[in-house]
Amino acid sequence: MSASCASTWQGSRGRLIGSAALAALLWVACAFLTLDPVKAQSAKPAAAAPTCATCHVGITTSYAHAPMRHALESPGADPVLDTHPSLTVQQAGYTYTVQTKDGHSTYSVTDGKDTLTVPIRWMFGQHSQTWVLEKDGNLYEGLVSYFPRDNGLASTPGDGKIVPTNLTEAMGRRLTIWEVVQCFSCHASGATSGVKLTLDKTRPGLECERCHVGSELHLTDAAAGNFATLPKPLKKMSAQDSANFCGQCHRTWDTVMRNNWKGPVDVRFQPYRLENSRCFIGNDSRISPSTTTTLSTTPSVSPATPQPRLPLPPSPPRLAP
Repeated sequence: MSASCASTWQGSRGRLIGSAALAALLWVACAFLTLDPVKAQSAKPAAAAPTCATCHVGITTSYAHAPMRHALESPGADPVLDTHPSLTVQQAGYTYTVQTKDGHSTYSVTDGKDTLTVPIRWMFGQHSQTWVLEKDGNLYEGLVSYFPRDNGLASTPGDGKIVPTNLTEAMGRRLTIWEVVQCFSCHASGATSGVKLTLDKTRPGLECERCHVGSELHLTDAAAGNFATLPKPLKKMSAQDSANFCGQCHRTWDTVMRNNWKGPVDVRFQPYRLENSRCFIGNDSRISPSTTTTLSTTPSVSPATPQPRLPLPPSPPRLAP
């Protein structure tokens, strides 16, 4: 105990005798006063780590509401399912029900005799939604999806021709590991590492690093005053490079031609449509996906004609079911 604390204790002794609780409180106060100044300084809360928003407030605030930032929604925080706690539709002899209660959503299918119910963990899309489901260690694309313009469920794009023969097939189309990697790499952050899945590290939506390659290194260096490692500006890409870059998820001209996709289906493939424009010149950056279009992640209406599944691989072409 310091000298000042001891003096205080002795001078107050006559008034504090018998008050063990107050004495203990005084001891704690004295101990606090004699803390090493260096240790006391280190006990202060650490400063928050810098983020992209530290410098780019306007851009990050705007991007927070972009469809790409919400390409994958979180269970319990999904506006679509939160505002539609009970969805149902009948098709091909099966009844589908999507229910949400207390932040938990389930996807059920029944043939009238038996019922299969699985939890919804991955919700693809901000407005329209397709759900990736898990059963027996395998991942499936739900055979029905939600479409806001219909305000209900309908066949998932590309799956309308599937004729189920059992409840599992009626639940959804089983995805190959390659498709799953493509799904999550275009809709989430941290879910893939190269060609491997790391779903336990999944963060909903696309973060800055997905398109601005090198932004994490830039963030670290900028915090130390080094601005030499700026990511390459996307707007300085040529039109052709920009189309190929955005086409990693939104389909390039080459991808569409390889898969022989024709008709209304290609309305969703902005890079492909842009490259077909008379105004498109490969080495001119004035007309490119990054400067002329707002890329969406899912269709807003249920398809009247066969549509591509979500997601579609860039290559090789996928076999039809």
